[in-house]
Amino acid sequence: MRPEGASDKSIHLQFPIQKAEKTVEVDFIERPLPLISNRLKQLAEKFCPRMKFAPVGLMNLEKREQYWYWLASFPQVACLSAESEFHPNGTLKRIVIDSFKAGNHPIFQLQGPREHYIIVNLMLAESILRRDFTGLKLISVEQKDR
Repeated sequence: MRPEGASDKSIHLQFPIQKAEKTVEVDFIERPLPLISNRLKQLAEKFCPRMKFAPVGLMNLEKREQYWYWLASFPQVACLSAESEFHPNGTLKRIVIDSFKAGNHPIFQLQGPREHYIIVNLMLAESILRRDFTGLKLISVEQKDR
């Protein structure tokens, strides 16, 4: 059974998950791929109607349970300001976004650092916070205007 909104032409990915006593369905899975729940996808589509999504099934084979998520194709934007700071190992210590380079993307993946950061604008962040999502942690980042 496909999730609502998946077309016949889309790619369908399925991955087995480890058995657990209790499974908690979160709205965002960071690794190994960023996956979002159907509820979070519906909200993202309101802000980014042209964003592409591929359905991903996570299967607990032992319990014969399947959970549907969406792999989002976040645009990658190289918008780190020169004021950003890095740890000696190359990971980000302080994120400073160059607002001119970032443009008006409501949501995007930060291009450049070793880690994966998903950046959302203030309107989308406030909309996320008004809902009861689980598995999300929003932190404020600095923004530098030119």
